[in-house]
Amino acid sequence: LHVCEMLPELLQLLDHPPGSLLEKLECFLGALVFRVPESLLQGTIKALCTTVTFSHNSQLLHETLARLCHMMSRGQDPEQAARLVQQVYRSILCAGLLCRYFDFESPTHAVEAISVDGEKI
Repeated sequence: LHVCEMLPELLQLLDHPPGSLLEKLECFLGALVFRVPESLLQGTIKALCTTVTFSHNSQLLHETLARLCHMMSRGQDPEQAARLVQQVYRSILCAGLLCRYFDFESPTHAVEAISVDGEKI
């Protein structure tokens, strides 16, 4: 928890964080988004978004957001809705936090659009 909370400030202290460090952080934090308890999501997602801002790998966040949207769309199926309710709630929370901490509409973060089913538009 404390590392994720300190990471955005630490990265800003470095003029040019090494690419290998950013790559490892992206891998680690990207996995944590799907594993940490909800109470730790805000710090984890903020750290991931800050890392991506430095690495310029916005494709990672676009793919993560597409995965979350796919999970939300699966929750619309009445047969799966009851079983997936907690995952859908978590996906909504994660998607909201990603949008809070990362400017997806910035021209510098533009990537090919991905539909809910993972296909490029």
